[in-house]
Amino acid sequence: MSDLQVVKGWLDSIDAREDDFARWLAPDVAWWAPGGAAQGAEEVAGFVRGFMDAFPDLVHVIQRSTVMGTVVITEIVTSGTNTGPIASAVGLLPPTGRTMSLHSVGLYDVQGGVIVEGRLYFDQVEITSQLDLGPEVILSSYQ
Repeated sequence: MSDLQVVKGWLDSIDAREDDFARWLAPDVAWWAPGGAAQGAEEVAGFVRGFMDAFPDLVHVIQRSTVMGTVVITEIVTSGTNTGPIASAVGLLPPTGRTMSLHSVGLYDVQGGVIVEGRLYFDQVEITSQLDLGPEVILSSYQ
């Protein structure tokens, strides 16, 4: 399986809401995204579950991708409807019922068929404005 197929498998398993989506992660995976950092597959899975719970219809579409050595670089559009509570710097916020379409860049270091490091870059104001939360609310799924 190619490194790109590993990243696609990770995203597809999240979209399919598979219970074992963390199987694509190394046990000691390092993760960074706006809002915080996580260490280990369990902690990263908790971060992802926060978004899965907030956006039960979450879908990732890879717009472009390239591979440099063991690093897969992706441009992704993530969309979904906020029907569950969403974590923020001020605590859990009630669902807005609004949809979002988030543009992001992901860097995934893949070794031995699993992701050993993930770095996500996205504009939090893009999410908060689409959910009508206002730019002063900074989202965080790290609890």
